[in-house]
Order: sequence, then C-alpha cells, then structure tokens
Amino acid sequence: MKIIVPVIFHAPVTVSSGPRSILTFVEVAIPFRRLSEEDAPLAISRTVNHDVVRNFRVYDGTLYAATTRLSEFRSESDQILESVSSIERNLAREAAAELQKVGLAKVFPRDAIDMLQRASRINGYPERVQDRRVAYRKAATEKSENTRMRNLVSASSDFDAMCSAWIDKAQEFASDHILVGGTVFDSSTGLIIRVERDDDHVEVGEWDLHRHEWTAPLGKLDFPIIRPRTHYFAAEAWVEAMEFAQDIAEKAGVSVEMRNPAEYLLPHDRLPGVDMRYPELVRAAKNVAFAVGTEITRRLKNQELAVFDDDSTIRYAFDRLHDVIRTVDPFGAPDSRVETALVELLEALRDDPAKTKAVYRNMLDHHSEILDHADTVLRLWDERPMDIDITKAQAPGMRQ
Repeated sequence: MKIIVPVIFHAPVTVSSGPRSILTFVEVAIPFRRLSEEDAPLAISRTVNHDVVRNFRVYDGTLYAATTRLSEFRSESDQILESVSSIERNLAREAAAELQKVGLAKVFPRDAIDMLQRASRINGYPERVQDRRVAYRKAATEKSENTRMRNLVSASSDFDAMCSAWIDKAQEFASDHILVGGTVFDSSTGLIIRVERDDDHVEVGEWDLHRHEWTAPLGKLDFPIIRPRTHYFAAEAWVEAMEFAQDIAEKAGVSVEMRNPAEYLLPHDRLPGVDMRYPELVRAAKNVAFAVGTEITRRLKNQELAVFDDDSTIRYAFDRLHDVIRTVDPFGAPDSRVETALVELLEALRDDPAKTKAVYRNMLDHHSEILDHADTVLRLWDERPMDIDITKAQAPGMRQ
C-alpha cells in the first residue's frame, strides 16, 4: 500500500528572501509485515463485551492488539486501508506541529498548516476515511507537482536528506502494525489492572494502557482523565490489586465486582509489561497541581486584591511541583523530585486548613478526592519493592 508522506525542506522562496520551511509530498510504498501465527503467537484474549473481543499477540518483545466485533466482517484490505490512514494522520500531525513551531510567516505554501491539520483529523466511518484520503491525495498531488514546487525542490540543498528523514518516520509508524492471519494488529503497551471505586461497589478489571491519561499536559486535563476514584496496577500485580480493592470495599461497606478478566495464553514473564507505580505517582502529582493551579488562576483572574497579602507558601510549592511535572516522563526512569514536590505541596495545603479553605474557595473539601487519591498513591509508592545494591568491601591487597 502506498503512503502519502509530507516532506518539510528548506529553500528561498524568492530571490530576496531567506530560506523558508516548505511543504511538499512524496508517495512511498511501504509493505506491511506479514507474520505467521508461530512468529507472533496469541498472548492475551479479553472479552470487552458480548460482541467485542480484543486479542493481543507478542512479536519481538512488543505486544500488538486487534479489536474484533464478532457480528462484523472486515476484509484484510479494509483493515490495511484504515491502518494506512492512521499512519498518514500521524505524519500529518507531526508535520503540522513542526511548521507551527516555525511560524506561519516562514512557511510555504501559506495554507500548509491548515491542510495538514485537516488531514490529521479522525473520521471514524470507513467511507469517510476513504473520502478524506482521496481528498488528501488530490491536494498533495497538486502541491507537489506544480512547476514552482519542483523548482524549489531543485533549489534546495537539504531536500534529499529531509525526504529520507520523513520516509524513515513513515516506516517507523508502519512498524507499529503487523498482519497476522488476515487481521491487522497495532502496537500496544498492553494491559493493566484498573481498580475503580463506585458508589455501590468496587470494580476490578483489565484495561488497555492508554498513555494519554498519564502524559496529558496540565492544560489538557479534565475529570475523565483525572479519575481520582481510580487506581492502576501492573498486569501481573493481581494479588496486590485485589488486596487493595478488598480493603477499600471493606471500608466503604460495598462489594468487589470483577469485569471481564483477560485470558492469558502465555505466562506473564514472557510478556512486556509496565510497572504502574511511578506513572501513578506522576498522575497524582498532576492531579493535585491541576486542582491547586485552577484555584490560583481563579484568584488572580478575579483580580482579588487580597492576593497581595496572601502567604505565598502554597503558590511557591505549586510552582516547584509544576516545574517538575512539566519535564518528567511518567514511563521513564523515576525522578525523586516528583515525590518531594508533591509532598511539599500537600503539606503546605494542610499546614493551616482553615486558612487554605478561606483563601482557596474551600479547596480541601472541594478537591478532597484528588487529595485522597494522592495520599493513597504516595502510600503505594512507599510500599514498593526496593532494589538494594550491596557492594562488598574489599580488604587491601585482595584481587578485584
């Protein structure tokens, strides 16, 4: 299947202008990897509901997942087209973001960013996917084949290098898809265990790991992402997750309910997994920063003159936490600053509860679930297994 690849290169658009960021397109044939069921064995099967099954295969240390609706037949070609469209959307999104950093005045043609943003939007129905792709292909052809664009390509000193780099990006996105037995599987970070407290029960079940719940910036957070009544555990941490669920259910006087547990066809030690303790710590820190930052913003926006007489301890503690969480990767190496800054802000909020409630609109009560969630996550973080490296002292004169 051929993929429309945006290419951003640099050249002077006029004789008197300096180099600009120029958008053109190439069409590249990138084959999907076809694998046998032995190469990519079925690892996990999860029934989402009575009609939908989500299967996971493992290949070269990576999990790949496909969702199948039992009442619906989707041909191999339809699935490949959908995946190709997904690759093209991702490429368009990256290209649009790169051009936005440059600034509209230094981009050619002037409608390049708008075109890419339209192409990056998701249209769910298959016929809309096809219509969008036809329109995108037509526009890309018009942009790349006009005489002026060809002249700019010829005048560019970096077109070949940039074209190669963008094709590499396309191949990288394509590597997120494999074809096994007529079904396209997309790369997946796998399953995690979700423990969610409801008013009348505690629900435990396995859930796809959607990284946006942990990587969303503060300005994009909302309560469906914050989810203060929800805790996540690694897929292999069933004992820990069940003990946690039973404990909060007992305290609340409700029952624990299981939701569609997955069937593991391969042992956990053969599957890639994610330890959720640190991502959960980062999520808790973001949630608290969101709640506190919202109240600080409200107070400043309302131009409340009393802000000049406020104790700045909470604002400074918020700033320190904000600076930390803007730079950390929830799925990278743990950064000790997250725990330190989160604890400092919680202590600042609770140092004088009456004063905090008065200044910040009864925040301790209004955001009590977010604060309770942070306390629980900090406790689980403290209880994590520790790797202790003991280096044996060596007596003088002994061989290394």
